Amino acid sequence: MLLGKKVEAAREARGLTQGELITLSQISRSNIQNILYARFYAGGEPSPSYPKLDTIFKLALALRVEMSYLTDWKHPVEPVPPPTPPEGEPPAPS
Repeated sequence: MLLGKKVEAAREARGLTQGELITLSQISRSNIQNILYARFYAGGEPSPSYPKLDTIFKLALALRVEMSYLTDWKHPVEPVPPPTPPEGEPPAPS
């Protein structure tokens, strides 16, 4: 699924290992792997383990991307947008 490809692309663009992503996002290894490998689909239909909005929010924070990058199917996987400022920091001047 597109979500898994975007998570993987952003993870690599930020130079994070899967372990670091797990630590930063506080999402379980199995849940991260389910997202990366689209294991939440059974016969084309979402299974009960389809990622919840709060899971996607945690990923966006950990990867420092806007949620729209992860959720908008029209947004391409590449290029990964520049990092958003860490939570609590003002945006960089343009």
